[in-house]
Amino acid sequence: MKRSIILTASLALLTLAMGVSSCNSYLDANPRSNYVEPHDATGIRGLLVYAYPRSSTCYIEELSSDNTLDDGTRNPFSTQFVESVAYWRPALNSDGEYDAVYNIWESHYLAIAHANEALASIQKLDSQDEELQGLRGEALVARAWAHFCLANLFCKAYSPTTSSSDPGIPYISTVVPNVRPDYPRGTLAETYQQIERDLKEGIPLIEKYLHYTESYKPYHFSAASANAFAARFYLYYQKWSEAVSHADKVLGSDPTRVLRDWSAFTATPRTDESYALAYYDSKNPANLLTHSTYSVLSSITTSGVIYFNTRFGQGQELTRTETLYARNIWGNSDRYYFQPFIYTETNINKTVQPKYPKLPSNANVAFAVPLTTDETLMVRAEAKIHLGTAQWDAAVADLNLWTSRYLNGGSTGSMPRSFSRAKIIKFYQSLDIDSREAASLRKPLSPSFTISGDEENALLQHLLQCRRLLTLHEGLRWQDIKRYGIPVYRRQNDGSGRYTVKAELTAQDPRHAIQLPDLAVQGSIKGNKY
Repeated sequence: MKRSIILTASLALLTLAMGVSSCNSYLDANPRSNYVEPHDATGIRGLLVYAYPRSSTCYIEELSSDNTLDDGTRNPFSTQFVESVAYWRPALNSDGEYDAVYNIWESHYLAIAHANEALASIQKLDSQDEELQGLRGEALVARAWAHFCLANLFCKAYSPTTSSSDPGIPYISTVVPNVRPDYPRGTLAETYQQIERDLKEGIPLIEKYLHYTESYKPYHFSAASANAFAARFYLYYQKWSEAVSHADKVLGSDPTRVLRDWSAFTATPRTDESYALAYYDSKNPANLLTHSTYSVLSSITTSGVIYFNTRFGQGQELTRTETLYARNIWGNSDRYYFQPFIYTETNINKTVQPKYPKLPSNANVAFAVPLTTDETLMVRAEAKIHLGTAQWDAAVADLNLWTSRYLNGGSTGSMPRSFSRAKIIKFYQSLDIDSREAASLRKPLSPSFTISGDEENALLQHLLQCRRLLTLHEGLRWQDIKRYGIPVYRRQNDGSGRYTVKAELTAQDPRHAIQLPDLAVQGSIKGNKY
């Protein structure tokens, strides 16, 4: 990974200095010729390229969630890291894995270090310069984003009743001057307060002053992507009105202009790489923020018949009982424009929706889309459900806008793609509740917020199922599990095609907070208690 002096000098610092020798200051002489001096707006723009994490939490989150089956011990294609994560055990001795917790911790704090260096440099320059103010907004939002991603992985879901005592993460808001800084984790409530502070300060600056060209905009926070981030953040923060307000800014008066045209996949060559490239297309208005990441995500989802880590994944049994081909409100036939790829050979049992094209010269570099307009539409729909019965029809309208574009009409084009509020409620109330004995779309929900009754519960079941399909392979299902206290049953193939529950993650389980990497646990940094 290419690193500037800040990468070299700081997360020896910001990974909270795990005994690594380093420079004593950001101001030390730079021995590298490619270092960008942040002495003007051009230099700061170059610095902010590195303010976005170069690792992804998606693989850990997918493995932890109910989007994963265990194909059984007869399948040798796995690693200690993958098995540990899938069974909610600390992933020890895995620092060499691209998706390991240490790499995530390090890369996100490295991104934060760059954002802080940009902010410090802007402070030294003309604070009234409009271009610099726009870049200040980007740095603030990028800093908030990296902290938000870390909190989502290493902390519990936000709860107004427990987050004032639940551990947060170290929120680094200044340039680190020392080799071995010792920052406390603070509480999750404090972490959320600091994220909100950066968003409230940064978004107006982006909206007013930041102007990237269309070709550069997908790779930086823009007004649209910053508001999409804020909408998701406020949804997790349980501030429903704020989530709707920010989502409205993204979607505008006519969301169809910015939502993904899923029907376009009918003209895409039927290969996983072609699908992934079409999904990732940075010119697509649905893709609000795109970036590259060091991850095995491409190998897992976009490499066809490859045995790599095939023991754990979205297996056919899971697809049939809970996700794409389960008996849903629209039936259980192939109703999707974004058709999955199904591989069922010896030691391969996976259903994938290719979303991560890889760098041709390096298969370990994947390209990802962490913020989309479609997911923002889901955020708005969920927030509207929580706002009460007066908003339920509007929430259903949002969900129907998505299903009407995501589903095809079947072979004759006559199958329904939108559903009345009454039909949604009736369908989900008719389902058995998911249990150890039998999988079901209808999940037991135990969130920290109040669900007002059976009808609201049914609407949320539909919302969560739509989100699950939309965000397959993206890790967001894990956040939904945490937020709603959904039990996860890890089912394993017994060798004869039968799946039995080998482990269970209960509602509000402390293992929802992934254990910190060993190298980060020292000084004031304490690991999560299981």
